[in-house]
Amino acid sequence: MQRILFLLFSAAVLAGAQTTADSPTLIFLLQEVRQLRQDLQTLAVVSQRVQLLLHRMQLQEQVVKRLEDRSTGVNSQLENIERARVEVTRIVKDTEDRLASTQEPNQRKQLEQILAQYKRRSECGGEQTEHEQQLRVQQSTLSGELRNEKAKLTELQERLDQIEKQLDAFSPIRPQR
Repeated sequence: MQRILFLLFSAAVLAGAQTTADSPTLIFLLQEVRQLRQDLQTLAVVSQRVQLLLHRMQLQEQVVKRLEDRSTGVNSQLENIERARVEVTRIVKDTEDRLASTQEPNQRKQLEQILAQYKRRSECGGEQTEHEQQLRVQQSTLSGELRNEKAKLTELQERLDQIEKQLDAFSPIRPQR
């Protein structure tokens, strides 16, 4: 133990004796250490900002995904309504054509009943039209919200790209792309 203390003391005395001679070297090393400390602090702050930004981007992507899913659902319902409308129109036209070419009274009566049923169905489409209007309003609202949320996501992506460019400027090693 005494031997270790003696060696440390001797090293300190020798270092003290060389301090005046190595003063520019020590000053340079001290500046380098300070710069390293500052770089580490800057890196820690940038790292936290990047993590926060990535988390915000993930949340924003989830918002956009939910809106896209809702919009897809509304569009699907509107397509179903339109398909049903086209189908009823086609059936009414086919039934009218068959009715015009049929002479047998029993068959005409059946066709007239079918025709009346589908015409009532198309006339009762007012309720469907109200539902369709609600869906169109919802579609329009979702479209606007989706546009706004995508713009926010794009802004976050641009901010992340900016930070990446800033980091690339400070990095002595350039990432390969």
